[in-house]
Amino acid sequence: MPLNKASLGVSLSGGLAELIYLRRDWRGWHIVDRDAFPFPEAGDDEGPFTAGVQKFILKNGVRPQDTAVLGLPRKDVLFRHFTTPPVAEKDLPSLVSFEAERHLPGKRDEFAVGYQAGDRLRDGGYPVLLGAVKHSALTRCLGLLRKANIVPRSVQPAGMGTAAAFRNIVGAEGPALVVTLEGEAVTLDRLDNGRLEDSRQFSLPSGTVHRAVWSCSSGNRSTV
Repeated sequence: MPLNKASLGVSLSGGLAELIYLRRDWRGWHIVDRDAFPFPEAGDDEGPFTAGVQKFILKNGVRPQDTAVLGLPRKDVLFRHFTTPPVAEKDLPSLVSFEAERHLPGKRDEFAVGYQAGDRLRDGGYPVLLGAVKHSALTRCLGLLRKANIVPRSVQPAGMGTAAAFRNIVGAEGPALVVTLEGEAVTLDRLDNGRLEDSRQFSLPSGTVHRAVWSCSSGNRSTV
């Protein structure tokens, strides 16, 4: 991102929409402001939420051209790993779209899909990390944000997005493990130089209530 640009992160978690506004100057990234508002359940009054977000935007001078990123609860984001057969790089998007039909638990048109491909393998294929979110989990959220004049340019798991933001601020490089504890689940996101390499979610014993995010690096290997 060029100098003097800014970014707005919106993270949905635990019934809240958390906003963090970042700005970059010659010294690096800085947190300008952050706040949180209750996210209305379906059928609830949406007015206070929209008003709160708009107040945050006006207070901090958030501009339409600022990059906006939406972080969803990890349970709403599906990840699948697969390796493609030999394929030309220009044909990779269409092949991944075709492969998504096999790897997603439902019809392809039920999901918003993104992917990242690793380096080409010796046999001509590519390792692919496929990410997908059901449109049903996105529609209402995106509609509420548009009412507040926010149009996210990307969607990612909330914990990974928060960690990436802080890694940009402190300038950390290399491998990292992001551990997100929330409710009765723990999510492990493995990153390398800010690039998601793997994401796994596990259930915790009933009754466990935690909410925290850490980003940690341990040389060339990430460990728990």
